[in-house]
Amino acid sequence: MLTIQRPLLRVVIQDAIERTRANIMCGNAFPNVFDTLEFIREALTDAAKDNNKAVDIHHRLLQENAYFINLSRLVSSSTSMSKHC
Repeated sequence: MLTIQRPLLRVVIQDAIERTRANIMCGNAFPNVFDTLEFIREALTDAAKDNNKAVDIHHRLLQENAYFINLSRLVSSSTSMSKHC
């Protein structure tokens, strides 16, 4: 659940959700599973990279695939609930 995450991680995840939604709405409205995972990976890493306080989160996303998978579930479930283009 997003609400139980630490504040900094919550900010990164919320930013990634918005980035993923924008990519789906402006780019590929019906991405396949592989494209969706790539959108989410880019959104999470870019959101963490663009936040000066999220250096550790960015590093973990780049180094630990399990960490990415766990965070991607939060982004995926949030973006799939609001596919209203």
